Amino acid sequence: MQINNIQIVLSCLITVTVVQSVVFLTITIYWSRFRNANNVPKTSQLCADCKDLVPEYDNSGIISQVEQFRTYPSLQCCGGTEDFLRLASQKVTKDTFYSRIRYMVTESVYSMCDSDVDQTPYVQAVGIRGYKPIGALNLLLWNENRKTVTQPSIHRITHLHEEGEIFIRRAGLYTVSSRLFLQANVTTLDGIFSHYIYVLSHKYGSWRMLTERKMLLGEHTKFSMINAVFKLDLHDRLSVAVTDMKNIDTNSDDNVFSVHFA
Repeated sequence: MQINNIQIVLSCLITVTVVQSVVFLTITIYWSRFRNANNVPKTSQLCADCKDLVPEYDNSGIISQVEQFRTYPSLQCCGGTEDFLRLASQKVTKDTFYSRIRYMVTESVYSMCDSDVDQTPYVQAVGIRGYKPIGALNLLLWNENRKTVTQPSIHRITHLHEEGEIFIRRAGLYTVSSRLFLQANVTTLDGIFSHYIYVLSHKYGSWRMLTERKMLLGEHTKFSMINAVFKLDLHDRLSVAVTDMKNIDTNSDDNVFSVHFA
């Protein structure tokens, strides 16, 4: 009788152990599948106008990549955040690159394009048409036509009228001159007027001051003049900046910015 009781107890223990094992195995399988499902990356979706993802100049098939995300018949493209960030970065990179190299041609090409390479590069920009603020300074914008002169051609030296800069296409010594006609009134008398020449250097990748003139305004102050010789590199961009536009008579044709190959 005692042996039978022991056998029954052992059978119960074995049965309980088997049931527990099956339960633990089931829980383990379920947890593993649940964990794998949660580990699948969930990419958020973005939508944008397809043309906002296409660069101005496309020579690497970006348009075809964008078309894969187009949702017809609308003009929008929808896709994952990672794909949109990649396309947007490609657009910004290409647009920035092409906007910076549009004026950059090697010096040997300039020589081939010009019929007379002995002519001296020269720009004289006459008359102020506006300005654009850059920090605490005002960069002057010059007239494109009227008395403005570029010689012998834009292939040797270029007036970038939209940027207010003179673009150097031949390295060497240049005479840089700027004359600004001033106007004095009660509010500006005894004030300090600052007049600068700046260069945006392609070689060094910086925008820096070449020279400046500071002067005390008075009733007999007629103009501010800068005239100096500088060694300039290929693709340098020169500009004129001032601290306060109200000190300048912007209607006068005596305002001149000139760059002459020495």
